[in-house]
Amino acid sequence: MGKIVKWIGIFIGVLLIVLIAAPFLFKGQIVQTVKDTANEELNAVVDFGDFDLTLISSFPDFTFSINDLSVANVGDFEGDTLFAAKQLVLGVDLMSVINGEEYKINTIALHAPSINVKVLKDGSANYDIAKASSDTTEVEEEVKTEEAPFKMKLKELIISEAHIKYDDASADISTEIVNFSHSLSGDFS
Repeated sequence: MGKIVKWIGIFIGVLLIVLIAAPFLFKGQIVQTVKDTANEELNAVVDFGDFDLTLISSFPDFTFSINDLSVANVGDFEGDTLFAAKQLVLGVDLMSVINGEEYKINTIALHAPSINVKVLKDGSANYDIAKASSDTTEVEEEVKTEEAPFKMKLKELIISEAHIKYDDASADISTEIVNFSHSLSGDFS
């Protein structure tokens, strides 16, 4: 009986070490895969710097942070940056991710975000970055199948030192907010 407990302990220890080390061992591959996938699906260039996934210090939750995030436009709006942030931090309840019924996000924190929205005279907008889908049969099939609705609960949203600019040439409207900081807390289901 003692040997069985010993081997189970060793197995759990090795499994824990692998789970902790995997993000560090495959970090470069993970970063490149995420960037490539995002850039294939969007009419924009998504880029980001270092990221961190913490499970141990925030257990039973996990915290994901990403630095130097940017979404730069291409095409008519090339050279414009739609969105940039020094840091984006997500704090998520791990059990809600495992259960999959309702995702509980404890915190979304944006540090120094810059949002630049532009609409041209013809009505085209720089935030319309999703590529058009060429497969209509798949969309029709998806509409027919009824899936459980996506449920998310947000406890806290923090925005610090934001710069938000909206320029709409089609409506002749322009506005800018500089150094905007705000915090919301509660149950935003």
